[in-house]
Amino acid sequence: MFQKVLILDHIEIVRVGIGATLNSMSMKNLHFEKCYKAAYLQLYRALLDNIPFDLLVTELTSNNNEFGNDISLLKKIKTLQPGLKIIVFSIRSKQSYIYGLIDQHVIDAYICKETNRVDDLKEAIKVISEDKIYLSKKTEIPFKSKQLLKLKPIDKIILKMLSNGVTQRKISITLKNEKIHPNSLRLIEKRINLLKDQFNALNSAHLVSIAKDLESLFIN
Repeated sequence: MFQKVLILDHIEIVRVGIGATLNSMSMKNLHFEKCYKAAYLQLYRALLDNIPFDLLVTELTSNNNEFGNDISLLKKIKTLQPGLKIIVFSIRSKQSYIYGLIDQHVIDAYICKETNRVDDLKEAIKVISEDKIYLSKKTEIPFKSKQLLKLKPIDKIILKMLSNGVTQRKISITLKNEKIHPNSLRLIEKRINLLKDQFNALNSAHLVSIAKDLESLFIN
């Protein structure tokens, strides 16, 4: 189980509640912060002192602040300490956000705030302690499988082009010019149909909408 935990949330009662849950699981070395900048500095100091944290439990919002938006901050934290396990609470349940964060190995568990957070948190801690990924039931529903599917490089290229309004025919031409395979129109159409199925997209327009969300998270 985790020995040193940092709890990050801007609401005190939420921090206290998470702390109580972790205490009930015999985790006593708990530290609290209410903003990302302070949390980052505390993580940094702990590394310098050679007594690093091994778990971060944090909220995820869409607000911006002077230290950057919270998704970019999570990436900075993961870069600072790649081995740190991160559990995220959020009201966001859009599969594109979740998929991107998992795909980039930014987070280890994602819990929707609309679910039973106490039970979810306890289960998440057990799962990620075994080096597995945890998604609360509400966020698992949109996925075809509980095992997150990994996008191939060609899929990321296609999604990026789709999000920029490029037609399938022009995607095929561009890939041929850049000597990227597969590049035939038939195979491009096949990849797009597979992506629709993978993301539960109702049609090409829906897939493009998802692609636009994905672009800021993990499409290079």
